[in-house]
Amino acid sequence: MSRGLTSQILFRFIKNAYVLSYDYSVILLKKVYSKIPTKNSSVSDSKRGSGNRKKYMVTILRILTVFLIPIAWIRITYLGFFNLFSTNKGSKKRSYRIRFDQTGDNFVMFSPIDWHYRIQRPQQLAMALVYLGSEVLFINPTIQYDPSTRIDTKVEIQSGVQVVTFYSNLYRKSIYIGVNGFPIELIEYASMIIEDLISNRIYGSATLVIQQPSWWPVLETLQGNQIIFDCMDLHAGFEDIDSNIVTLEDLVENSADSIVVTSSYLFGDKQKLTPKPVEIIRNGVDTRLFKNFSNKVQNSLTVVGYFGALAEWFDIDLMEYLLANNPQLKFEIIGMISKPKIVNKLKRFKNIEFKTEVSNSELPCMVGSWKAGLIPFKVTPLISATNPVKMYEYASMGIPTVASAIPEVEMASLDCKGIFTARTFEEFNRKLEMAISRQDFDENDLSDWALSHDWSKRASEFLKLSSRMPKVSVVILMWNNGLLTLNCLKSVLQRSDYKNLEIILIDNDSRADETRIVTTWIESYAKDQVIYRRNSKNLGFAAGNNVGLQIATGDYIVILNNDTEVTPGWIWRSLKHFYRNPQLGLLGPSTNNCGNEGRIKLRGRNEDWLQEVIPRFNLKVPKLLDVDTVAFFCTFITRKALDEIGIISEEYGRGYFEDDDYCRRAQKAGYLIGIARDIFVYHHMGASFNLLEYSEKTELFNANKKIYESKWGKWKPHTYALDSDQS
Repeated sequence: MSRGLTSQILFRFIKNAYVLSYDYSVILLKKVYSKIPTKNSSVSDSKRGSGNRKKYMVTILRILTVFLIPIAWIRITYLGFFNLFSTNKGSKKRSYRIRFDQTGDNFVMFSPIDWHYRIQRPQQLAMALVYLGSEVLFINPTIQYDPSTRIDTKVEIQSGVQVVTFYSNLYRKSIYIGVNGFPIELIEYASMIIEDLISNRIYGSATLVIQQPSWWPVLETLQGNQIIFDCMDLHAGFEDIDSNIVTLEDLVENSADSIVVTSSYLFGDKQKLTPKPVEIIRNGVDTRLFKNFSNKVQNSLTVVGYFGALAEWFDIDLMEYLLANNPQLKFEIIGMISKPKIVNKLKRFKNIEFKTEVSNSELPCMVGSWKAGLIPFKVTPLISATNPVKMYEYASMGIPTVASAIPEVEMASLDCKGIFTARTFEEFNRKLEMAISRQDFDENDLSDWALSHDWSKRASEFLKLSSRMPKVSVVILMWNNGLLTLNCLKSVLQRSDYKNLEIILIDNDSRADETRIVTTWIESYAKDQVIYRRNSKNLGFAAGNNVGLQIATGDYIVILNNDTEVTPGWIWRSLKHFYRNPQLGLLGPSTNNCGNEGRIKLRGRNEDWLQEVIPRFNLKVPKLLDVDTVAFFCTFITRKALDEIGIISEEYGRGYFEDDDYCRRAQKAGYLIGIARDIFVYHHMGASFNLLEYSEKTELFNANKKIYESKWGKWKPHTYALDSDQS
């Protein structure tokens, strides 16, 4: 454990003890104070004595808090041991996926808002994806307080969406991760729980959608899945936000497989910062709920209004101007009041009415008779980056929009009559008159435009995006060992969780019976998924693999021995190492059998290796070892590197030193070479070479060593890495 992490936990322990002690003091003081009889006194006497009593009470409270801290420490220590040895759901044995069903497009959404808080983009996308046939887990960002458990979850079904809430007694209160960050003490448990939920509720492949960067410490351990960053806001623009939000957002962008933004402003911002493709998927509307009713209730007054949060971006000065200059209009404001000063300044006007926030299902009936919908915002960077949902909802009900000069609304106004923007108070007032008069547009213009922005269309865009991924070609070379080859093929097909996969099997003139084991299975179960080529003779390791490399059309190419078995999510994790390290040209995994830093020691029996390595490596924060050489039993190569370096040198014949040679060529071309400690591939080791006599292998090794040293100087023997992963 690092010194920084230890100090954080110690600080949190002391802080929690003080808070708990303070709570005990308040409770004790209340009980004592309630037993003291009060005497009648005049108003003037009570006023004179109130200040002294307050100081007296605060002093006693502080003294009690200090004296009760030891009791609080004992209590917290007890809870810690209770959680450590408890057998509740938070510590039960979890299940993991060992194979994937790729027939469905399923999602886990790490939301910035709780399901029941306010229906916005996260909930709407989740419901729309379910409507289109996906399974969706929606993870609430508030960890609810539960004194009985270290960490647990509850799942409820809402509109077909599986809504997940975490519970914990860590802080003795509920916490919102968007402000407080995700507790470091719960990350490991949370990632295991989410993997368990996916395993038992989605049954296979899942795309993780992160919509709040504060979730990243958890998703960082789940990188064996496709990850989409759905960036809907300029997060740094919020007043109350996790202080690490900018750092976390950079980490998300570096590792995510795809980035989605909701506005042109965010598109330009992200495109400057990342070489990855950035996709715009704007907000939308539930047109089945927000309908344009023909039989609208007519009010005696002309009513205009606004629904949404009354927060720091709400332009009070603009609203004062509109209220003062339009006494004939009634202004209705519906929403949660985050800034009370908004109400305090505007309530003096008689033509404004504030209504409490209501559910989405109630809104259409409440606002259907409005003559215009307002978006009176200060055009700050935060607002410039937003794509207002209410614009689509107003339009769907046939209500014209009048907004401040928000870029996304200005863009929409070019496509749809009935959407207006203004840069000055006077212009806003004129556009409001135009909207109410409906001279140049019809309500149907608005509702027809909104139909093309239904949430189901946005969900379809998400589904298309999740199916777009780099092509990965896996080249497998076999020489006899039919059963080993078949196990290797099955592991790639069943555990890769990757749709854009090209599998190329090169047969180096194996015996007919060994070949038949593999080809019969391919013909029956994987005819359209495996490209099979048979060489007329045994070309050796280098030349045999080169046949496959020349067939491969992928953006990334994997050289994979036929005596290996891959683990779940191995491709997704490998790709993310390349995203984070643009100069990385070659990447190898960790394994149980090889002659260099990639080797790690298995703790259990060989037959139980998969059950051991999934929690040990597949739920781990990525770690990359900078090395000189990777063994070619399993090596990822970028297309750019392969095209620049070329195919494997064939002068080494049947094998030995061709991988060392290729790594020297890669380094000469300026590429980095790495071994991933968060990816494990099982290796039987030397299955083909074991078919050769010892003397023949020794002769081959010595001959090829001379060839290598004639090109690159004295060969440096490989060594193992003495890191924490060996224990």
